[in-house]
Amino acid sequence: SNRSLTVASASSAVITIAEALSSDEAAALAERQVILNGEVFGVVSAAAGAAGDAAITLDAAPAAAPAAANVIYPGEAGAAGVSVASTLVFGKNAYGVIALESGNLHSIIKPKGSAGTSDPLDQISTIGWKVDGFAAKVLQPLWLLRIEHGISE
Repeated sequence: SNRSLTVASASSAVITIAEALSSDEAAALAERQVILNGEVFGVVSAAAGAAGDAAITLDAAPAAAPAAANVIYPGEAGAAGVSVASTLVFGKNAYGVIALESGNLHSIIKPKGSAGTSDPLDQISTIGWKVDGFAAKVLQPLWLLRIEHGISE
């Protein structure tokens, strides 16, 4: 299934789509957001059907009636429906963490064969750690930067 749909025709807030839509796909569209001609709409309902018969009902009519072949993109995406990723940049001393005291850090070592019937050939051993009471706090929010960027597929 594609992430985008194509307009076959439009009548107010009801958009007939050019692609076939299964019952599961229609159910998944309900209560999601879509982007059409740069506007964001909520999908009130979606009706399954063959190509040219399936339809979605938007929460409002588009400002300009969409033409056939206009693309409907997922509202959870960026421009033209591309996926959006984030990169976080932390400046020096932007955040702080509590000092670990003796007893807060626990190393856990399980030797080969300790898993019983879950490891019948005695091939698995594990080493891990856990911290009790660990906390971090943003100290200077202006020294943190979140960059959102599109990812073409």
